[in-house]
Amino acid sequence: NESLFLNRILEASFLEKGIHFGPARFKNGYACFATFRRWLDNGVMSLMPHEDMAQVDFAREDDFEIASTQTVTAYNVCLEAAKGGGQLKIWNLIPDSECRERLGVVRTGYPYPPELLDDIESISVQLNTGDIYFMNACHLHGVSSVSEGSRLTAGRFIGKLHNRKVVYWT
Repeated sequence: NESLFLNRILEASFLEKGIHFGPARFKNGYACFATFRRWLDNGVMSLMPHEDMAQVDFAREDDFEIASTQTVTAYNVCLEAAKGGGQLKIWNLIPDSECRERLGVVRTGYPYPPELLDDIESISVQLNTGDIYFMNACHLHGVSSVSEGSRLTAGRFIGKLHNRKVVYWT
């Protein structure tokens, strides 16, 4: 549903500033509108710690338009909240390319070993159905184990390509 992602509001707001807002282009097509994710527990976390900037570096190889963004913003909508667990956890750490290489996550940004993050400052947020949240997806983030119920989100990434263009992709 476009209203969940505030498309018309964002398009109009950016346009007032002379900035195009829309789906990223890849070859002769456009990026998907959103991705739906249901988090299932894997014994450690429902979604292991990761960052989403690695995908931008990888996109350079394919000439995907998103390759010129400097920051990845995640835009998510919580469609179904877990009754137990399933908190969003964000660490105060933005890995660089050397860190990715050391940990073998250069092309994916996933997964970072949770045990290496014990001493890194972090916050955890319990999301409720209907919550909309933006976050700097360059920071390590993940989802804690779901102990009861399930968690379903719809999401996309947003990046500024230059002073006149902001795009989204999945």
